[in-house]
Amino acid sequence: MALHAQLERLWATGEGLSIALEEGLPEARLTGSVARLADPQKNDSNHHNWFFVPLLGYEFVPLVTRRSGFICELAIKFLRRGRPGDVVGNGGDLDNRIKVPFDALRTPHSESEVFNPADTPPQRVFCVLEDDSLIKKFSVDSGTLLAPAGSDSDVDLQIDVNARWEMF
Repeated sequence: MALHAQLERLWATGEGLSIALEEGLPEARLTGSVARLADPQKNDSNHHNWFFVPLLGYEFVPLVTRRSGFICELAIKFLRRGRPGDVVGNGGDLDNRIKVPFDALRTPHSESEVFNPADTPPQRVFCVLEDDSLIKKFSVDSGTLLAPAGSDSDVDLQIDVNARWEMF
């Protein structure tokens, strides 16, 4: 949800994206981690390549999808308590630490991944990825979080997303 507001603004102001929203996004269902249009024949005429995935009253709308032909590259600045470069030995290894933000960038794959479903009214949630397999490349730069102890978080992630079309 931390990225939702930024992505909502992108969808509202991006020329092709705002047109897709105005025309109405087709519904898709997840088969494993792949989204398939719920009614492909009904949506064949759409010129856009985006959709929404319904889960527990939410409509998840990914930007980078297989259907759109987009992939993405991520540049992650990982700030946490500890010494620079001490990403592997202290608090878990790098692959486990990076998996969490990768999962947070994608459409939930099951109801168990949806946040507070009973407490929140139905809404549209914009996310970056249909699935994290659409991440083609990533880099991680670690640093020390200098916020005082007891502040809101022990970790701060700054993620630059470069989404672009690429022929598979």
